[in-house]
Amino acid sequence: DGSDGRPMWVSYRDGVYDVTTFQHEHPGGSLIKQGAGGDVGLFWDHWTWHHMAPKVGGYLEKLRVGALADPEEVIDAADPYATEPARDLFRQTVLSPRPYSSETPDAALVSSYLTPAAALYVRNHSPVPDVAWPDGETREVA
Repeated sequence: DGSDGRPMWVSYRDGVYDVTTFQHEHPGGSLIKQGAGGDVGLFWDHWTWHHMAPKVGGYLEKLRVGALADPEEVIDAADPYATEPARDLFRQTVLSPRPYSSETPDAALVSSYLTPAAALYVRNHSPVPDVAWPDGETREVA
C-alpha cells in the first residue's frame, strides 16, 4: 500500500500496476492512496476523467507489473452520477456529461452584460453530491 517504504500496487481490469514512483507525480496528490492495494476501477467510475483522458491508459501500461489470473467479479455499485442535478442543455455547451463540464455559449455572453444563471459554465471533477434536506425540512441560516 506504499506505507513504510513498501511498494504501492493497484489493479485495474486484468492488470496489476506498480504506482510507487508515480504516486509522487499523481495530479490528484495523495488521493491515489485511496486505491492502494486494490482495484481502482470504482474510484475511476467516480473520477471519470481517468476513463476519458487519452494519456492515462498508455501511462498506466508502462507501470504494468503483472496480470490478474482470475479477476474477481465486478462489484455492482450504485451509479455515482444517478442524482446529478437537472441542467438546461440548451443554455450551455456541454463539454463532458460525466463529470459534467460545460461552457457558456457566445450568444448568451453577448446578449446581455448579465449572464443568466442557467447559462453559467460548470466545471465538475466528480459527481455532484446530493445534499438536499428531506421534504418539508427547512434550515435557518443566521
